[in-house]
Amino acid sequence: MNINKNNWGIHAGSKGEAIDLFLNYNLIAVGWERLGDVQGLETREEIKELFIKYYGSGYHYRNKYTIGHAAGTLYRFIYEMKIKDTVIFYSLKDKKYNFAEVIGDYMYQPSIDSKYPNQRQIRLLNRIPRKEITLCIQNSMNAGVALFKLDRCEKEILKFLTG
Repeated sequence: MNINKNNWGIHAGSKGEAIDLFLNYNLIAVGWERLGDVQGLETREEIKELFIKYYGSGYHYRNKYTIGHAAGTLYRFIYEMKIKDTVIFYSLKDKKYNFAEVIGDYMYQPSIDSKYPNQRQIRLLNRIPRKEITLCIQNSMNAGVALFKLDRCEKEILKFLTG
């Protein structure tokens, strides 16, 4: 089904606070609301400069490495993630892993959730209880970043996508 596409993991906020946005609106999203609409920026460096401008003295974006990492995450969300890619996210509320397909291009939509304005439309494919998920997927989803590729677990992911 999705064998030639990328598999992504995404966190629904640092404490799962965006899970209702993900499930109720069929969206995945990342924050950084201070940046505004970044669609006109085409390089990681341009996004990084905007991060420095708006988050340079802010909370946990104090050093260049962290700012560069956040800028890279937003860049991947906008430019590297593609329609038909698979995305997995975990719900702390019901302890289920959600498997979805990206069905929309990047969009800036603060009207739906101002804290998570950078969004993509998804189609939910499957919801699997945590106890049924392989350790490969569970361990990979423990990444300490907002968005990440899930390259190691392709066979397991395909199994959950196809039933």
